[in-house]
This record gives sequence, structure tokens and C-alpha cells, in this order.
Amino acid sequence: MLFREWRSARLSWVDAGNYFQSIPGRPTDWWSFAVFSEDRGRTPDRGSILSFFDSRMHLVSALARRIADAPGSLDYPYWVKADLAVDDVVTVHDARSSTFEDWLGSVARLSADGVDAARCPWQVHVFPGVPDPDEPGATVTVAAIQASHAMLVGSSARGLLEALFGEEGRPLEVDGLAPPAGTTHPVAATTHGIARLAIWPVVALGGLVRANLEARRRRQDPLPGTVGADPTPDTSAVAQTNRRVIRILRPDLSALAGRSWTVTALGLTAVSLAMERYYRERGEDLPSEYAAVPVALGESAAGLGVNRVAGGLVPLHVEIPEPAQRAATIADSLARERARVDSAESIDAMHRTGAAPYPVFRRVSRALAHALASGAVPGVATALSSVNCGADVRWSVPWGHLKFVAGVQALVPRVDFMHTFARAGDAFAVTVLAPARDDLRPDRDIDRYVELLDQVFAEVSAAVGRAGAGRR
Repeated sequence: MLFREWRSARLSWVDAGNYFQSIPGRPTDWWSFAVFSEDRGRTPDRGSILSFFDSRMHLVSALARRIADAPGSLDYPYWVKADLAVDDVVTVHDARSSTFEDWLGSVARLSADGVDAARCPWQVHVFPGVPDPDEPGATVTVAAIQASHAMLVGSSARGLLEALFGEEGRPLEVDGLAPPAGTTHPVAATTHGIARLAIWPVVALGGLVRANLEARRRRQDPLPGTVGADPTPDTSAVAQTNRRVIRILRPDLSALAGRSWTVTALGLTAVSLAMERYYRERGEDLPSEYAAVPVALGESAAGLGVNRVAGGLVPLHVEIPEPAQRAATIADSLARERARVDSAESIDAMHRTGAAPYPVFRRVSRALAHALASGAVPGVATALSSVNCGADVRWSVPWGHLKFVAGVQALVPRVDFMHTFARAGDAFAVTVLAPARDDLRPDRDIDRYVELLDQVFAEVSAAVGRAGAGRR
């Protein structure tokens, strides 16, 4: 019974990867920002804020857990039940920001450090009295939610925000989140880890034979981005910095109401054009022709745990100058890549990866991460994620209503600008995250890039509107 409890509580290999790869300076945490008005100038005090969140804790009981490591990391980590007290989860920041950009600087510094999932895998940082970015003289309260990527992904953000701020009092449910064990199980974890290491060479050999036969039976297509890759990549050292910069813009997409274009396709088109112009101004080429886009997987990926997503590579199609035509081409490329990544062959390969013992998986994953950071493998120009909270959003706090939602994802090595799209009701926000300027890239100018991106969103919206209803 105890062995079964421990086994069912283990993290999948994808979730475990997001856990152990989250290190100081390069956390993999997911952040969501919920911005609420402070009606009639009522800035809540610490007691009011904690009382409100305490009244919602029973709706997020699914997150009453922490991660336990197997002794010596011989096997995959697993979930263990933990107390869920508001004082352990919610932090009210008393320091007032002079501007909304000043608040962005505060949360950018916070985002450089990951949560301690072995203690509590999520935190809520509440900032009352932040200057309203829309209305001079008004203030807002921002709830910045930080969660371990081993426990929550972007698609789970809506459920957590609904549980914390929704009117219906709907409890949070997270697809793929394993039930926590009642206590730690060091003996079961150690025994299983040693046994798996002992038999894995035989299993791996059989897998190699099957893969070789399959490769002979049919030709394998190369992954996008590997064809024509530079045979002598830049392997110069990349300085890692804990410092980062965040900007939020809120383009008007009302002209696209009723269109069939996806936000991801339109946003990727705007990013493509803005990055092209940004690097052209600096006399540089795009770092890569591809953008990394997460692809949600179907039911056959249920064994992957919470992170039922895989990375897709979508061409930016900078060879097409006209915005509407580029948007249509990017939409088609995005659809093809989603079909490729969500295919039975790709998901079977992901399941086979999970058969590796945890020590082997950790070593290979870290080697691949180092190769990406050093430029030894082809990188991407940017990474983009999207969260759709739905059209019917009724979220509030006792002192105000929801204005908009935003968020950031983890930084990808050697990428200047990361993008996160968030939609809640009629409000749409784009968050741009970048490493702070350093000695290697002293000319990185996020404000100029955001200015270009804002202009391009208007151009793309107008061009697509003139072109008529688009395709998915």
C-alpha cells in the first residue's frame, strides 16, 4: 500500500525536469499578474488582503503539497501533503511604487528567484497602491502569482485565477497533477531507483534496436530548425545574469472581433515584424529564423503529468513583407507544427524518454541545457506562450474589479526577448521579458523593441481587418 502511494505521487519526467532545472538565476516558474482596480481610491491594508486570500484557501486545496526528493536523487521526486496556510503563501509588499514601471522593476527582481518547491511550490505576491497604468492619479492592486512549472502550466492559470478571484467559488483542479503521498517514502524511492538503474541497460538496448528497425522502415524527417544549421555555431561563453527587465503593452485588437485568426498566429506575426525591424535598425540579422511555441498535447499525453506540452518550432517567415500574407503563412506553419508535435510518433518518443532512470535523465537534460546555452545546438530567435482566460471573466477582489491579466514565462538562453500573451474578457496584454543589459549586449533596448511591437500590432490588426476573415 505504501509503495503504491509513493509510486502514484511521483512526478512525471517532464514535470521533474521543470523542477530540477529551476535554479537560482534561471528559474522555470510560471508567473501570472492579475491587476485589479482600487475603486473610490480604497487601497487595502495588509489585514484586508490576507483575510480575503484566507477565505479562498479552501478552493485551492489541490496545491497543499510540496516536493520530496528521493535519497541521493536515485529516483524521480514525488509529491507529499503539506499544510496550506495563508501566511506561508501570500506576501503583502508594503513598499509603494512611484510608477507602474517601478512596480515592473520590483517584480522583475522577484522573478529571478524560483520558489522553493520542497517547502511550498507557489507564492502570491500582492502589491497594493500601484499607480494605474491607464488612469493618472488612480491606483491598482496587483496579485503576482508565482508557481513551480512542475505543478502548474499556462493552461492551468485560468483555473487558479478563477479559484482565487472568481464569483462562483469553483475549486481548482489541475489536469495531470499526481495525488500527494501522506508522508515521505525514502526506502521505497531508494529501492526502486536502484532496481531501475540495474535493469535499464537491457531496456535501453531493446529500445535502440526497435528505433533502428523503425528508422530503416521509413525515412525520418529532420526537426525544423536543424536543416541548414550553421556547422560552426557560436560556442563563445554566455554570461548568465540574474537581472531581467519586464514590460507590458496592451494593444487594441477590437478590429479583429469575430475573425477566425488565433491570438498566437497574430501575435507571432507582430513579433516577427517587430524583431525584424529591431535587428535591422542595429544592422544585425535575426538570431534565428524560428520561434519556440509550446503546443498543448492531446489525451494520449496524459502520462506526461501536468506539463502536457511540447516545444514547437515555427518559422517567422521574414521573407514575406506584407503583414496579412505573413500572418496567413505563419498561421499555416503553426497548424502544421502543432499537428507534427501532437502526432502519435512524437508522443510515443516522449513516453520512451520517461523510461530512463532519473539519474540518467538528469545528466542528459543538463548536458542538453548547457549545449543550448553555449550555442552548440541551434537556438531560436524568440519564445512565445499564450494564455486564454476566456471571454466571460468575472473576477474581483472586495475593493475592486479586474482590469487585465498578464504573465511571464522562463527565460530561454541566448534569446533577447520572450513574449507572453494573455487574454481575459476583452482585455489583452503582451508581456515582454528580457535579460538586463550586460557587457556582451550593452545595446539591448527593450523599450525601443516594445515601441516597435506596439506599432506593428496596429499594422497587423489593420492589415488582417482589410483582408477579411482569416484562416486558423
